[in-house]
Amino acid sequence: MTLRERVPDEYYFRWMNEYLREWPRPMPGSQCSMCGVSIPPMAIKRHLERGVCGSGCNEKKVRKLKRKIESEKIPHFSNLIHHWPDIADEMQRGPRVFGEDGPSEFPYKLGRWVKDGDVVIRDGIETIYSRVSSGKNLHPEVLRYVLMFDPDLQRTLSVTDGTGTYQSFVTIDGCGRPTNTTYPGFAIRKPKFTPLFYKERILHVDEFDIPLIWNTPVFAIEPREKTRSYERKNFNSKIAAASRAKNSYMARVKKLGIPMPVAELVDVDDLKGRDLGFCPLCGVELSWEEAWPGDFYPTIDHIVPVTKGGPHVAENIQWVHWRCNLMKSDR
Repeated sequence: MTLRERVPDEYYFRWMNEYLREWPRPMPGSQCSMCGVSIPPMAIKRHLERGVCGSGCNEKKVRKLKRKIESEKIPHFSNLIHHWPDIADEMQRGPRVFGEDGPSEFPYKLGRWVKDGDVVIRDGIETIYSRVSSGKNLHPEVLRYVLMFDPDLQRTLSVTDGTGTYQSFVTIDGCGRPTNTTYPGFAIRKPKFTPLFYKERILHVDEFDIPLIWNTPVFAIEPREKTRSYERKNFNSKIAAASRAKNSYMARVKKLGIPMPVAELVDVDDLKGRDLGFCPLCGVELSWEEAWPGDFYPTIDHIVPVTKGGPHVAENIQWVHWRCNLMKSDR
């Protein structure tokens, strides 16, 4: 699977994936939706879902979709995300108290985003989110900022601590998601002590392996580190492994002097079952428990050798025995 290093807008890419996927899902051997050739049995999951035979046709399909988006032939993604289960569930839930005690499973005592009536408790300090009905209840400096984002005061939640000493704001869109990226805080009256006001961040991934970042402004004594779900930790380890493999390839082609190398972030673990768990060079089953430096230790091999300009893409990578890799050499 090709992994992204950075995704600027989660909803935009999820929306694109909805249009890129084929329904019903194609099977290996089906015709490629772009060039008409058969989709190979070893096609990676994303290419198979999109009904394309490889990276080239996948890029063509993405470019074709982007042209439709630019010409506004496709409705804006905000019309679609209401139907995504996680978005719909969050829009329909009532206000909640997200405290420091309770179940430890994801989403770690915080919602997908904050809503009117929510309370978040950190270090014994309450952060209260309330819909703004008029500017009378806002600190003058807060009101000045709010009017820059929301002149009609229809899309704003005030953010105050439990004692009513500090105040800030969050602007929201039609789904209720926060849209502002800065959260200035101001003291309404002389404080007994000054809590920190910061963005608590929860990191997760969606069903398309697209990173999610949830930012929530909270008051606390000290900032917490970023909270990562198990899925996000697994995704990060895949990114790290894919980056190491790509960097190793790039260093090798640079040493060989190969011009214009092609390299992608490839999740090599996702390719383990592509050949049904058998070494394609000798036909013997691969053992993932085999220890280095055993002859049957599983290693990564480029089908078209790197020395002959073989690209570092999923279609050109396979798992083989260490011994078979050595015997194949650059042939």
